[in-house]
Amino acid sequence: MKVTSETLEPTIAQWDDPGDYPSGAGSGPLPSYKYVESVDGEVTIEFDDIDLINLLNEVYDPKLPHKISVTKWNITKIDGRKITFEVAEFEDGDVEDDGPEYDPGDLE
Repeated sequence: MKVTSETLEPTIAQWDDPGDYPSGAGSGPLPSYKYVESVDGEVTIEFDDIDLINLLNEVYDPKLPHKISVTKWNITKIDGRKITFEVAEFEDGDVEDDGPEYDPGDLE
């Protein structure tokens, strides 16, 4: 097995509090946080034996930031023994936060 190209890149998004709640719960907006929205790109692997496709998750572990773990792949292209995959499912890890963006003193 030989990795011939890899362009996997996580897309980071930010969840922000949608606003006031009808119940009046809380004294202000909830803190926002960042999360991994998707993993874009693809990886092309040249296999020695086509049966190794079934072992992809056990053999190939891309080093993605934020402790992202790929749990399922889709095949997008087959060219002889070279097979191109894209991420179908993943488990996201921890996205490093840049610090709090909400300051209650701003409302005064």
